[in-house]
Amino acid sequence: MRQLAGMKAGFPDDATLRRVHAKVLHFLAKRVPPGIDAQDVAAEVMLSFASFRGETSPDVYAWSVARKRLQGLQRERFRRPLESLDDHDEVTDPNPYPTTNPLGVAWSEARAIGSPLSEVVCLWLAGLHPREIAKALALNPHTTRSRLARGREQLKARLLELAVREPGAFLS
Repeated sequence: MRQLAGMKAGFPDDATLRRVHAKVLHFLAKRVPPGIDAQDVAAEVMLSFASFRGETSPDVYAWSVARKRLQGLQRERFRRPLESLDDHDEVTDPNPYPTTNPLGVAWSEARAIGSPLSEVVCLWLAGLHPREIAKALALNPHTTRSRLARGREQLKARLLELAVREPGAFLS
């Protein structure tokens, strides 16, 4: 590992790297999604030490990288697979979630917001990143983000109104 970093000043020694690796592996072993090897993720974290500049302690650096990688894995786990970004109507019509599912209720309410905000919000609910939504709808990324912000505010208001009107709407 030290050869990878070129023995930079402030780079942790081998004993520190081994200690950090053991802690990161223990942390990740209980938290990685099913089907993903915690050792592989820990190895990715340790490889990130090649860009370690010594601005923080090795522990803080490793925890930061591990948390970010874990968040990315969780996001990927819940992202809905899409066959084609070009044909986004398949994603927004009809509701792909059961209406007994809270996400299904949110989807139905998002469709009721009205175009063009509902398209962006529905694709976001399907798990797409705003950049992917912009690409799918052939929009400027800034336009997508502003539509998403406005759409989410309207969706939030509609869901709060629904929760007051029908208190059991979100219970499955």
